[in-house]
Amino acid sequence: MCIEVLNLGNNSLQELPEGLGSSLNNLRSSSSAGISSRLFLVCLSEDVGQLKGLKKLCISHNKIQYLPSQIGALQFLEELDISFNDLRDLPRSFSNLKRLRTLDADHNKLNQFPPEILALGDLEELDCTGNKFEALQEIYEAAVHQNLLAQ
Repeated sequence: MCIEVLNLGNNSLQELPEGLGSSLNNLRSSSSAGISSRLFLVCLSEDVGQLKGLKKLCISHNKIQYLPSQIGALQFLEELDISFNDLRDLPRSFSNLKRLRTLDADHNKLNQFPPEILALGDLEELDCTGNKFEALQEIYEAAVHQNLLAQ
């Protein structure tokens, strides 16, 4: 059996069992779903890094406070929805998500624009509304740097 989509939405789970990632290492998502929302997860298992073929991951509307560094191992990830959580920052490994095209990080508790996002060269859509940004200096500096390189 090869599960391609896992939807655990509308449950009251606070965590996913250890080993889930290795058990479901063939899990991949087409355009419809990944690990779905409204689980009320407090943390995402480090096993998420074993879901190497995953293209879309939705973990929105939870209570996740941090993402494990292993999320950077999802080399084929194209869409990530981490909206409506309690994230305060992103792991450095986030910059390894080179194929990421869509990032929905709205309504978290980010007070600084995560510099890891600036390394995502394929990123086309970014939603960071409803966070607690105090300044956008990093974005300004990156824009100036890109304009200088383009000239």
